[in-house]
Amino acid sequence: MIDERDDARIRVKKKRKKKTRRDKPALTRKVQGRGPSGALSPCLDCISWLEDYHVVMTHLGTYGNLQERVRRHGGLLRIKNFLPPGIASFCYETLRSIPDRVWVQTAAEEDVLQNNINHCFYSCKTGTPHLDLILRLFGVIVPDSLSVFSAAKYVGDHGHCIERHDDRAYVPVKMEDTGTVVQCCRKMALVYYLGNGSEEPWDGKTMGGMFVDCEDTSSPEGKREYAPSFNTLVAFEIPRYHIVTPVLPPYARYSVFGWTLEPGTSLYSIGDG
Repeated sequence: MIDERDDARIRVKKKRKKKTRRDKPALTRKVQGRGPSGALSPCLDCISWLEDYHVVMTHLGTYGNLQERVRRHGGLLRIKNFLPPGIASFCYETLRSIPDRVWVQTAAEEDVLQNNINHCFYSCKTGTPHLDLILRLFGVIVPDSLSVFSAAKYVGDHGHCIERHDDRAYVPVKMEDTGTVVQCCRKMALVYYLGNGSEEPWDGKTMGGMFVDCEDTSSPEGKREYAPSFNTLVAFEIPRYHIVTPVLPPYARYSVFGWTLEPGTSLYSIGDG
């Protein structure tokens, strides 16, 4: 499992709140892009787009039932151009603008009993005024589910990577309505890749940082590599073995990652290797 500091803000779908007037932040771009249906996204500034629950859910709704689609695709689904181009660029600029002092090193050594593996990268849940809006968007991809999301930064100069693992973990969740703590299982993993902010192809040979699916039954080798291409979402069921290869210098790779959660511990056991 990866130590993503699960005790911090667990995300639950909330009712749309009334918007308050606010000054426009400096980091603002116009949204003009096409969703999977081919229809133009509303031409709004990025902050307004992210704050508008109806607009966000309308866009996400074009992808249908994501959990069902993942199941039909053999447990792993990859979606290119997941967000309107302007929103994707805004997400990248937001993560890139997070000060170095805010990023927290997420690392551990192999521990079979805790389902831990060797891994090292940077993560955070706060750092800019707009990161919360971005993480909230991913928290409603699967409506009415518990979830936890963070930003990630893999730095080539530090050799950041994750060895072979399957993401199994139990997560204690404090419920907002009752205050009680419920033990949950990670159910589905979602990784939204922003790469290095460029729409140019990510070259795994010179840049590293590839997502390696170790359970691809369509490949003779039983595994398949996916580049962390800009504005691409990868979703997969847990458990599923995968690897993140070391990012190579001088590159850095940005993403948003997290899991949907299911109350209880009946999905799988931990500590059996």
